[in-house]
Amino acid sequence: MKLDSYRVIVLETNVLMTASEHAPHASDECVQQCVSVIEQVKQGTPTLALDNSGLILDEYQKRLRAYPDSVGYMFLRKWLDSNWHNIVLVDIQPINAEQGRFGVLSGRVLKGFDRDDKKFVATAVAAQNKLDNTVPIVNAVDSDYVEHFHALRALGVRVEFLCPEMQPPNAESAECP
Repeated sequence: MKLDSYRVIVLETNVLMTASEHAPHASDECVQQCVSVIEQVKQGTPTLALDNSGLILDEYQKRLRAYPDSVGYMFLRKWLDSNWHNIVLVDIQPINAEQGRFGVLSGRVLKGFDRDDKKFVATAVAAQNKLDNTVPIVNAVDSDYVEHFHALRALGVRVEFLCPEMQPPNAESAECP
């Protein structure tokens, strides 16, 4: 998948895990799509949005440190560590991160959505507010984004699905924000 129509993306941790071949239910095509996205980011288009409180970066590190030779970990250690100047940092206004409560999502409801993943939604919303441009969440294998596809769209959050096995029904016909 080419993401060069976006200047900035939010990269879900599962993309790094899948590229590292640590998502057993992902197809070979899915793994290749994830590797391709990482390569695109390394080349500079698109770049990443991260929360300035470090929640996403902490999750990347916690999930990937067990796989030090993996594609995802090498991306984290080699590219991310040396390219902070290319990253868009945004304030998601953590109120209670453990409960998935962020000021930038104030008044927005995502009932049943994994509270650990709300930091990605908050980062996408904050980045869109900051840049006045669409900043999608890139997802590989997390079913929450499929199950809550329409609720996310209603919030103005676009999700790019890398893996054919993880596509929401009627995604192509849904109206884009």
